[in-house]
Amino acid sequence: MKNLAGISIADNEFSGQIPDSLGNISRLQKLDISVNKLSSSIPLSLWSLTGLIALDLSQNIFEGLLPPQMAKLKAIGYIDLRSYRLSGNISIALRELQSITYLDLSNNSFHGQIPQQLGRLFNVEYLNLSHNFLSCVIPKSFSNLSYIYSLDLSFNMLEGEIPEGKVFSNVSITSLMGNRALCGVPQLKFPPCPANMITTSTSSAKLRLIKFVLPSVASVLVFLACFSLFVKFFMRKKAKASSQEEPPCLNYHGWIPYFELARATDNFSEDNLLGRGSIGKVYKGSLEDGLFVAVKVLNLQVEGASRSFDA
Repeated sequence: MKNLAGISIADNEFSGQIPDSLGNISRLQKLDISVNKLSSSIPLSLWSLTGLIALDLSQNIFEGLLPPQMAKLKAIGYIDLRSYRLSGNISIALRELQSITYLDLSNNSFHGQIPQQLGRLFNVEYLNLSHNFLSCVIPKSFSNLSYIYSLDLSFNMLEGEIPEGKVFSNVSITSLMGNRALCGVPQLKFPPCPANMITTSTSSAKLRLIKFVLPSVASVLVFLACFSLFVKFFMRKKAKASSQEEPPCLNYHGWIPYFELARATDNFSEDNLLGRGSIGKVYKGSLEDGLFVAVKVLNLQVEGASRSFDA
C-alpha cells in the first residue's frame, strides 16, 4: 500500500515491533501509532520517510536512542515521542528540522546537556523536554525562539541562571519546577544567583571573546568584504545580460529549498508580512534569480490547512 498518505492506529493494543517495511510507504505524510503496546526500537527505515509532516509514537514502550538519521525529516512539523524509554543524549540532528512547530520528548530517560543547537528551531511553538535527566544549564540560545508559546523544562537536573529573553519572561514556575539548582527570575520564586556565579560567567565569556571570537569575526569580515565586491560585480554583469532576455516565467513550479525561502523573506520577518488568514500567514520575498514571490506559511494544526496546501 505504497500510496498511503496517512496511517492512524492510535488507542489500541497493538504489540511487538514496528515492521521495518513501514519505510517503503514513501508517500506517507502522517503517522499516528500512539497509545499502544509497541516495543523494541524505532526502525531506522522510519526516518527515511522524508515526506512526513506529523509523527506521533507517544505512549508506547520503545527503547533506544534518537538517531542522526532523523535529520532527513526536513518537512516534519509535528513530533510527539513522550512516555517512551528513549535514552542517551538528545541528538543535535534535531537542529535540521527547521519546519518543526511542535516537539515533545517528555517522560523519557534523556541525559546530558540540552544542545545549544535547539535554539536554531526558529519556527518551534511548543517544546516539552520535561521529566528526563537533563543536566547543566539552560541554553541561552532558547532566547532566539521567537514564536514559542509553551516551553516545559520541569523535573530535570538543570542548574545555573535562567536566561533572559521573550520565552523566559512568559514562562510559568510549573515549566521550570523540579530542577535542583536554578536561580534568577525572582518573580517565579527562584533564589537570586550568587554574585560569584555571574562574575565568573561574565569573565570567562569575555576571555573566550578575546581569545577566539574576535579573530574569527575579523577573518569573516575580511572575507565578506571580498565576497561582497565579487557579488556586486557578478550581479551587475548578470543584470546587463538579463536585460536583453525575456522576463522570468511566472508559471514556475519548481522545488525551492526551505533555506532559500527563509533567506528570501529574511527568515519570515514581520517586515515582509503581506497578510494573515485563518490558516496561516503570507510573506513577500525575492528569490536569488530576482523573481518576487508570495510565500504562504500554513498552520498545519488548523483544520483545512492540508487541503489548502493540496490546492
